[in-house]
Amino acid sequence: MAAFPDDFSYSEFTETGFLVAFAAKAPAAALSTLEEPGIPFEVIEHVGHPLNEAKAETAALATQVRELTGDRLGFSVAPIPKTGVLEVMLSKGDDATLGRSVQSLAGHKSPSGLEVVVIMVDGSPRTAS
Repeated sequence: MAAFPDDFSYSEFTETGFLVAFAAKAPAAALSTLEEPGIPFEVIEHVGHPLNEAKAETAALATQVRELTGDRLGFSVAPIPKTGVLEVMLSKGDDATLGRSVQSLAGHKSPSGLEVVVIMVDGSPRTAS
């Protein structure tokens, strides 16, 4: 649904096909696109956050984390629009002060209302941001 970044929120597979969620009302053109392959799907509306907002806020938060850590700790930032979360996964590393700096972001809200969640992990986070 990359063609509808202002509307699309998230998608997932189901037992019978897939589910597509839109942050507001699903655009008619998006519904037509979904119907074309003939695969069963479910649409839910007015949930999550638009993909374009989540992507922009992910990039902004990654920049903020990079500035706080000086690139000395591995991290990833991922939007989870379904639950309204921006997840920061941070390597514990050897510098507890840097980790605490990033943890201070937890609970803050992004401009669109996504909640920042910080998870400390041993080793490397899933992906680099």
